[in-house]
Amino acid sequence: MTDQFNLRNPFNVSPRGFGGLPIPTTFLVDGNGMVQWIDQTDDYMLRSQPDRVLTAIEENLA
Repeated sequence: MTDQFNLRNPFNVSPRGFGGLPIPTTFLVDGNGMVQWIDQTDDYMLRSQPDRVLTAIEENLA
């Protein structure tokens, strides 16, 4: 999936030296399969905060 959706950051290297890590990505998809919102970060250790995702749900799927 990471490569199918081009979600690999070739410049991101973990502390152990592993490169090409996945870009943490959260997708909000509606009932028709359409992506309504995307949240990404360049830091492989960060993820979408729950309040940010809940706000996106309220704004995009209400």
